[in-house]
Amino acid sequence: MAAHKPELNILHLNDDCLIRIFNFLSLVDLCTTAEVCTHFKKIAGAVFESKHKHFKIPTIGVEFSDNQRILKHFGHLITSSSFSKHNLHVNLNKGQVNLIFEWLGKYCTETLEQFDISGMEDCHLPPTAITFLPKVKSIEFCYLISSEDLKAALDSCKNLVTLKLRWYNGPFLFANCLMPHLKVFQTDVRVNRLTDFIKIDAFFKNHTQLTVLCTRFLNNRKAHYAVDLSFLSHLSYLRILHLTLDGSNVSGTASLSHLNHLLNFSVDCSYDKKTDSEILDRLGSVESLVTFEFKMPDVSHVLRGIERFKNLTNLRIFGDGIVDISSLAQLCSNCIQLVVSCKMLAEPKSLVDVIRNLKKLEKIELRCQVALSETVCEDLAKVCSSQYRKIVITIYENLLAKVDLDFSFIEKFNENNGRFVDIRFYSK
Repeated sequence: MAAHKPELNILHLNDDCLIRIFNFLSLVDLCTTAEVCTHFKKIAGAVFESKHKHFKIPTIGVEFSDNQRILKHFGHLITSSSFSKHNLHVNLNKGQVNLIFEWLGKYCTETLEQFDISGMEDCHLPPTAITFLPKVKSIEFCYLISSEDLKAALDSCKNLVTLKLRWYNGPFLFANCLMPHLKVFQTDVRVNRLTDFIKIDAFFKNHTQLTVLCTRFLNNRKAHYAVDLSFLSHLSYLRILHLTLDGSNVSGTASLSHLNHLLNFSVDCSYDKKTDSEILDRLGSVESLVTFEFKMPDVSHVLRGIERFKNLTNLRIFGDGIVDISSLAQLCSNCIQLVVSCKMLAEPKSLVDVIRNLKKLEKIELRCQVALSETVCEDLAKVCSSQYRKIVITIYENLLAKVDLDFSFIEKFNENNGRFVDIRFYSK
């Protein structure tokens, strides 16, 4: 009589097979599977960790009530989460918002390190919204939050490294809030007669360890309230500084010369050439600067003094009109990448001199109308071949529609000279 063969089922599959099967499950089905047995819970956890360590609330295909099941089973595996009250056009009420924060606090307290919040304009943060996140290292608020709510939220965040406040227009009423590990800070400041730069200075005096600062000063251009940059004198460890001045007049520019470790600086400057010049004069003494990006209606006065920046490897120029780049030939030859964005390049032939002198230049992006002729291209090829180096020139194709020129020669030019000069068209 033949021996009876045991009936095989999914429980007899090895872990590799189970993982492949579980990968096809939705988040809700993964929860159901985790409730079957201890072994399935372990496999479901491995699948969740590989795909959903960043958990979005709301999530496609997940009902509101199912969020608690997901967080209950897998919250200990979530390291980052984003919560948008209006994400996926789901309009949560205040009670549901409170529940979301309660669940996150209950199930993710020990692991959650990054938290992004948006869409809370019509709903104040619950009093305990952030206090349950003692280990959070990065928070981004993408909505207008009051200084009072912000201070209440941040009082317990002693491990915070990154704080991004998009559209926060407060006057730094949380100046006494201490975040001893804060390295990266992004904020907006509404500049008006109530703006207290003494409090702003006090905040940065308490956070001298910052290495990245991105600040937009939002000004009423009719009133032209001045922005005081004196607070920068406290931030000698800054590596990256992005400033948007929004037409503001500026004082305290001497503080820029204290940024002895600054590597990357960008500024969307005012409409006052005197202010622009003060900023650039101060930055000229910062020898560590390697990346420089400036956006100004008129960039000509900046380019004429560009040689003061001795160690730039990356230069990005954004102007509104016609830009003459001929003075860039005086730039230190350390420059590797150059971006020029404007309405039109004044004299394409100047490219030849710029490339000839910037012997380390590898890439140029031309985000402008540029009458690049076959003669200029051949001259570029001669320069690069004589120096035995290659350069890639990227031209933004959508801007060329306004230039009545035939660029059909480019393909053949690249075939003959691609070893030295490669001209590419970029379509947005």
